[in-house]
Amino acid sequence: MGAVKKIKQYCLALLALLLIAAGIFAVYIKKNETSKIDVAKVRLQVNQYQQQVRKALSGETAKESLLKETKELPFLKEVMVIGLDGTVVFSDGEAPYKQGEQYPLDELSGVEKEQVVNGVYSYRAPIVIEGKMTEVLLLTVETKEFRSSNKEEKMYFLAVMLLFLVIAFLLLYEQYRLKKDLFEPVEYLHEATRQILNGTYDKPLHYSYSDEIGSLCKDFEYMRSELEKSNREQERMATKEKELLACISHDLKTPLSGILGYVEGIGNGIVTSKEDIKGYCDIIIRKVKLQEKLIDDILEETKTELNQMTFEMETVYSKEFFDSAVEEMSLEVREKHMSLTVEPFPQYLITIDRKRMMQVLYNLINNAVKYSNEKGTIHIRSFLNEQASPKELVITVEDNGKGISAVDLPFIFDKFYRGEKARTQDIPGSGLGLNIAKYIIEKHGGHMECDSILGEGTTMMFSIPLK
Repeated sequence: MGAVKKIKQYCLALLALLLIAAGIFAVYIKKNETSKIDVAKVRLQVNQYQQQVRKALSGETAKESLLKETKELPFLKEVMVIGLDGTVVFSDGEAPYKQGEQYPLDELSGVEKEQVVNGVYSYRAPIVIEGKMTEVLLLTVETKEFRSSNKEEKMYFLAVMLLFLVIAFLLLYEQYRLKKDLFEPVEYLHEATRQILNGTYDKPLHYSYSDEIGSLCKDFEYMRSELEKSNREQERMATKEKELLACISHDLKTPLSGILGYVEGIGNGIVTSKEDIKGYCDIIIRKVKLQEKLIDDILEETKTELNQMTFEMETVYSKEFFDSAVEEMSLEVREKHMSLTVEPFPQYLITIDRKRMMQVLYNLINNAVKYSNEKGTIHIRSFLNEQASPKELVITVEDNGKGISAVDLPFIFDKFYRGEKARTQDIPGSGLGLNIAKYIIEKHGGHMECDSILGEGTTMMFSIPLK
């Protein structure tokens, strides 16, 4: 969050500098306003007064008129007329030297001089009569009446101050927008990231932004959601793997215990007739095959997980292949005292791996046998799905067995999943068969589905694209 804090600090520093600049500008304008004098107007009045002084001193007008003229000009603050020898000939107002006093001659150097100090206009000029300088006029003027019109300056000042205010407002607004559109979302993202690092994936990121930050938040929320799903899936898979280990331990231990008992029975001479020994051996063989099937399922699942299952694809006629495959499996169904009905398979060219497709069909028929009641019925049929592109051959395996509950149905293709019925009724299996079968069908370019009603039966369906 260091960068965010720096941006905030930069905004505040810029705003402070702007306010300082505005204050300095205001002081500068105020100072210039107090010292701004219309010198031209002052000079005009001073020149007119200077002419009156010259006339009075030359005798053209009475000296009394000069005093009167001085009284009528209230802006004259100090007036002195000094002779060349330094004697004050005339003074009025606040003049520091009165008439008849001696004025320091060294201060009269550079006879003509004009200056403005602290808003006071000072003027010094020679009085020339008949071409000769006879006296020096010194006066100061109160400039209140001669201040120039400052409307333009005020307008300029107001415009600049308004500009400063607008910039300050924009800075404050931009800081607000940065806070809402950048700082807060970044803080939310930071907090959400910490939650994920701590292993909490179920706290969604709430946002209502439609800009780039909004897109980032949307992507982050999608990532969080996927991580949450992945975490849940990992937890579920860990649970299923534990259940699988428990099931495998049970499925391995039970047949092995039975095999041990039968072998001990033969070895201890409990059974002596050839017929009984053959019966025991047949049972042992079946149990060993069951164990072999369980181990094969685990190995096949490992191959699917690593995507290392090999396929030897070849083009065959569907009728010949499925007739032969079902015929091989029908014996096992009849041994369970169940009936198997098969509708005629259509004749199409299909590209399959014979061994893998036999594995799929065996798994579906074997499941139908395991989860059906005694003397149940298994029905196999096929049809052409012309709506698919490309067209596909659909095979269904239907039974009237126990069925699958609505709770278990969405998960039957998951790895290690075994429904509640299989666990409670001690039905052997690894929970991998349907997952492997679905993987094989998908590698053939088809798909597998299941439809079931608890207590009524199950229909398994898979498709094979036609060549």
